[in-house]
Amino acid sequence: RITPQEPRPLTRARRRSAPWSTRLCVVVALSATTRAAAECAASATPERAATEPRLPTMFVDLGANYGSSIDRAVEKGIIADAKATEVYAFEPNPKFEEPLTELLELHGFGFWKLVPNPAYVRSEETVFYVDDRPTVYSKHAGKSLKYDAPGSSLFDRSHAETRPVEAHALRVCTIRFADWLDANVPEGQRVVVKMDIEGAEFDVLEDLLHSQTIGKIDTLYIEWHGIKIRPDLCCKRASGTGPTRCGPTCPLEKALMTAIAERGVHVYIWDE
Repeated sequence: RITPQEPRPLTRARRRSAPWSTRLCVVVALSATTRAAAECAASATPERAATEPRLPTMFVDLGANYGSSIDRAVEKGIIADAKATEVYAFEPNPKFEEPLTELLELHGFGFWKLVPNPAYVRSEETVFYVDDRPTVYSKHAGKSLKYDAPGSSLFDRSHAETRPVEAHALRVCTIRFADWLDANVPEGQRVVVKMDIEGAEFDVLEDLLHSQTIGKIDTLYIEWHGIKIRPDLCCKRASGTGPTRCGPTCPLEKALMTAIAERGVHVYIWDE
């Protein structure tokens, strides 16, 4: 992750001699950084007015891509009644805005919104790495499924030891998902979350558990990326400079699923 650098303060001696152009650049840089921080912090505010009537069910798709998971949720009955469901599709890749909008309109949900931000543990400006690979197809349950930019992530995978991904950097505002849930889930609403966020799931789930916001979720479908994207959390090096060695599974994934289930959340593997 690349964090915007704060301008280095001018020393007392340099303050007397610094040209106006230098002072102006410092002021503009500080102003831009402050403005970006304020805009990102505002991203976790309520999506609907407090006076608006709310629907019985909320489906939150973290990592919506072009909408295949929403299609599957309808097909499998996870979204049983479209008219009675609010759908929030989190997808920061701008190439999916048009197909996602068309799909959300097509299903006739009671309310829907496309959220162009990645979910994370802070609301701040950062870099999102957009997967530049061409469209790929994969077999699932006998069907050929299309995947566009499947490896887009908050984590730079261009130098990964396994499965490196060429990507370009896109500046985005992340949303602290715990704050978003607090701001948007009313009392008594059934909340279903599908989480496919390319390695950020570890941080987000630990934050939800620590803040106890996990209790706002009734059912969680999770796709893990530990060994593929977060070997720092799931694998060990044979020596200080040796290659990373990974087992068949990531112990932290199992530990988090157990902790989530102990909080009363129904948790399942999302197998798309």
